Amino acid sequence: MSSDNSSRMSQSDRMQMSDWAHLKTELYWLYQGAVLPSYRQLQEINYPGQSAYFIHKGSVEIETKAGMLTAKTGQWVVPSIQMFRRDFSEDAEVLSMRFACDWPDGRPGFDSEIAFIFEDTDLPELRTLANALEVTIMKVLPEPNRRLRIARGSLGDYLQIREKFIAWLTLLVQFGQSKNAFFEHIASVDERILEVARLLDRHPLDKRLNDDILQSAANLSATQLNRLFHKHFEVTPHQYLDRRRYQQAIYSLRSTKAPVKQIAYELGFSTSSYFSRWFQLKSNETPKQFRQNHSAE
Repeated sequence: MSSDNSSRMSQSDRMQMSDWAHLKTELYWLYQGAVLPSYRQLQEINYPGQSAYFIHKGSVEIETKAGMLTAKTGQWVVPSIQMFRRDFSEDAEVLSMRFACDWPDGRPGFDSEIAFIFEDTDLPELRTLANALEVTIMKVLPEPNRRLRIARGSLGDYLQIREKFIAWLTLLVQFGQSKNAFFEHIASVDERILEVARLLDRHPLDKRLNDDILQSAANLSATQLNRLFHKHFEVTPHQYLDRRRYQQAIYSLRSTKAPVKQIAYELGFSTSSYFSRWFQLKSNETPKQFRQNHSAE
């Protein structure tokens, strides 16, 4: 958001609840175990969200432009989304969580300069909640999958998982606030533009975008809508939706074995060749090359 101001989070920070409601909160995955060799060194973060790790064994180094920090056995670490290098030791065993807590333009609701590191003994309840969340996931999903975006379950399953996740996230944010560890991104955005962003967030990626619906929702002309939307989010509505498609394409290529043709169809492309050209323009790799180089399988 071009008009945002960054400030340190504290217990006294106050915004209207309707403003906070625009935050997207979602758990992407939870994993406990040894860090696989392909995950030990990461010099490119090309998927959405934020991470949190509890180090059962070993250590991890986190680096951003602001510097480098190391988390060791018995510590939690919440890296900045600006992290460009993450190295786990060969013996590392972790509890790893990837989640979203961000505004419609993709900026995080909270962040740190390098990483927020603290002892498990300072907040033992956090690991208790994370373990309870894992138990719930394993219990309610018929085919447990740590990548929850592609797992299948009922509404009740989703709500049980979400309840546990929100409890964990709430405790983390409150503790970060008490330690003055996070800064937040706050913005004042025209309510009409936020309504358009909400529509774009819910828009099926395999369907064409109807500009008339957006203009009607905002009660603005096409020119006015594009100008105001770009003012707040630095992209047009179509570019905003295109970014969603690209993020989903990255996720599908990294985390599933779905054929490229199927991914293209699910993202609204008429042919896989059209999808491949579009993806290569954004990533400098074809979908096949990207999957070979970055697959999480």
